[in-house]
Amino acid sequence: MSHDKLLSAIASKGADIDRWTKNATVPPTWDARNQLMASFVAPGSSVVDVGAGAMSLKGYLPAGCTYQPVDVVQGAPETRIVNFNTRVVPTFDQKFDVAVCSGVMEYVLDPGFFIDTVRSWADRIVLSYVTTDIVADAKRRLDSGWVSKLSIVDLDELFSNAGLSYRIRARWQAHLIYDLRAR
Repeated sequence: MSHDKLLSAIASKGADIDRWTKNATVPPTWDARNQLMASFVAPGSSVVDVGAGAMSLKGYLPAGCTYQPVDVVQGAPETRIVNFNTRVVPTFDQKFDVAVCSGVMEYVLDPGFFIDTVRSWADRIVLSYVTTDIVADAKRRLDSGWVSKLSIVDLDELFSNAGLSYRIRARWQAHLIYDLRAR
């Protein structure tokens, strides 16, 4: 998809809905990233899966975890709809132990709004992100549909402004896996 088409799709719908509708029904190519991120979740945790897609994360969670999928498309009846780019976000009656955000923030126009929203849902966030330090090529980022362009320094500032401390737990391909908690 060209840069102009991508931005047009996002402007009209808030997200590339066609891409995410397809991804909600097939096993993701990034399944190993979901498996790695699930390994950072404690047994018995309540988990909100932000950008759940085909919900493969659920199968990797430790015993006793409860699971709430959230996505821009209705992949399953229990999926709560969110569109961070149009600021359509669900509310929950509970606060979750962990929010897992596997490959989501790259597609969000306002990462500050995204972090603030997800932080309101969970006490801890396990998040992957491909920084511009790792993939700087603007064309490659746009070809992937990524609209946010943050460096490690930008993320440090974003997390700090949100009152979060973090550590980088792992790297999966070009994705850094962050563990975020309130300071």
